[in-house]
Amino acid sequence: MPSLKKLAAAMIGASLPLAVLGPGAMQTALIIGLCASLLCLAFNRPAKNELMPNRLAIFACAIFLIWLPSVFTSIEPLRSLETWGRIPVLMLATGLMLLPLKREAPLWRLALKSLIVGTTVASCWALFAMNAAWLNLPYPSEIYALGKHIKGYANVSICLIPAALWAGISIKWSWRNYAYLAATLSFLVIVQSKTGAAVAGLLAGTLTVGFVAVWRNKKYLLAYVAYLGAMAAGAFFWLSEKVNPDLPSPNIVPNWLIDGHRQYIWQFAYQKFLESPWFGYGMNAIDRIPGAKENIPGIGHPYIPSHPHNAYLEIAAETGVFGLLALLLLIVGFAYTLARQYWSSGGSPFEDQVKPLAFLFVWSAFWGAAALNVSIWSVWWQLTLFVSMALLISAPPGPGQSIRHGQNEHPLERQ
Repeated sequence: MPSLKKLAAAMIGASLPLAVLGPGAMQTALIIGLCASLLCLAFNRPAKNELMPNRLAIFACAIFLIWLPSVFTSIEPLRSLETWGRIPVLMLATGLMLLPLKREAPLWRLALKSLIVGTTVASCWALFAMNAAWLNLPYPSEIYALGKHIKGYANVSICLIPAALWAGISIKWSWRNYAYLAATLSFLVIVQSKTGAAVAGLLAGTLTVGFVAVWRNKKYLLAYVAYLGAMAAGAFFWLSEKVNPDLPSPNIVPNWLIDGHRQYIWQFAYQKFLESPWFGYGMNAIDRIPGAKENIPGIGHPYIPSHPHNAYLEIAAETGVFGLLALLLLIVGFAYTLARQYWSSGGSPFEDQVKPLAFLFVWSAFWGAAALNVSIWSVWWQLTLFVSMALLISAPPGPGQSIRHGQNEHPLERQ
């Protein structure tokens, strides 16, 4: 049984870094971790209060109910029903998977160590794959095939960076230095891959956390303003080199800011939202709408390749105005809850003060990246949020005290 628990913890911690090999590798690790966790729980049933949903889960369930009418009005009801039903299943599976970690601090620390090591190795691999040709290193086609998922890994890295940093702070000792290395390597992957969604997520995370920190302590205001200026200048030069100004565009916004192809995609999704504003066309069905697969004149690509490359337009077009407002309320409400936790943690140990900031970074980075890329219904993208947040949720309230006294209070149940 102890070895089974260690296997579960190691697989959970290493699952997100395995995204460098593709969604299949990440999901396989989580399936192994879930099976091991379920076997452990079968012989050691969790207490009833450990299975009680927290307020975040209750709010999420309310959103599922608000989204439910779009299943019945969907142009493909079975596809929408499957998409709607698997989200709570994934959340429940993640919760069951993390229960052994929540109960035993050594297992939780093992998962964090696995996360740090996995992030370091995965980021080194991604950097090698991106630079092997430039360095004239042996680069056979088999290795290239393994490196084709770097863009997806860059998106996952926006959640790995705060999780790894907080893991290092929590378990301390030399692991803190390893966490700094893992976060730095992940940052380099994001920068070199030039993945717009990952960069947007990274900016959203740092801007939100910086704003919350400045709100509590005004001495950081000057540094925050300087950071805003540097980021604005850097984004301008980066975008000016990235976007092709000669590409046809509806010119909704300047072509250097958002490329013409994506503007056409967003325009199509917005128009479909206006055509069915209350309950939308059904979850995960926007690419099945008549006209979605027609090629854009002058570009040669369909209006909706597979998704709108914007979670908010996707939610609006598929679940209507009520579905979009419910999601926005969840995003803003939970961010405010985390900010309040940080503002009220002035006299707490350093780990307790950093924890809500790590939560907030993951939360805001995920939803920032979702505005530019990746379908919100993609299983691997949903699991990125669920697992990274669950690793933080399963942590004791104060790592030093909780490990000594065996406390495992849920961070969202302390208010």
